[in-house]
Amino acid sequence: MSKSTEPDIDLEYLFAQVGVEERVVDTKPSCGNILSGILAFAGENNLVSLKSPTTTLRVKNTNTNTIIEVSGETPEGKLQYEGDMSIDGVPGTGSPIMLNFLDVGGSKTGKLFPTGKKSDIIDGMEVTCIDAAVPMLHIAAESVGVTGYETKQELDSNQAMLARVEHVRRIAGELMGLGDVSNSVVPKVSLLTSPKAGGNISSRYFVPTIVMPVMPSPEPSLWQQHVQSPAR
Repeated sequence: MSKSTEPDIDLEYLFAQVGVEERVVDTKPSCGNILSGILAFAGENNLVSLKSPTTTLRVKNTNTNTIIEVSGETPEGKLQYEGDMSIDGVPGTGSPIMLNFLDVGGSKTGKLFPTGKKSDIIDGMEVTCIDAAVPMLHIAAESVGVTGYETKQELDSNQAMLARVEHVRRIAGELMGLGDVSNSVVPKVSLLTSPKAGGNISSRYFVPTIVMPVMPSPEPSLWQQHVQSPAR
């Protein structure tokens, strides 16, 4: 992270996805979860002056060359950590951090629907390839033989399902214009199914071949209204 020299931009932010099982660092994707800490880091390291009662920073993500507005409660010019905002599956509560992603369509590919279609058939299954903030591949859970309500451990150990998803992901990467994605975390994958406890859909999020225990979200309150994740 650094101060920006560009007009109307406060900070620049580069995200690096570090491999755990393999010695690889991928700078293709961005990450809203990590970005949500930028107000705290910038304030504590005197990169910016926080205003009262709230502060909004314009941050350029250099991975995707897009702008994100990051807002938080900063009474008396200090970031407030305590609050009553909650996110399903995340312990405790805190002061909300709002991320407003501007012009997210086509962040890496230049198109919201990189293949030119809202749905594609890959290896006999219907999928959606979309590039909104990060390239994603959406698959119906039943298409790969799961319900979407398995535990993280059950999904992570389902080698046949993971192999099929990875096969389809690599084909999707080529169709999306990303080239060979075998050593990249994008496109990321979600398995979608009907909700059981609110929201319009239920989603399990893969990065790219293991299940994330919680969902990423650019805007917590909006996410809670529309999407429910059973991965806890």
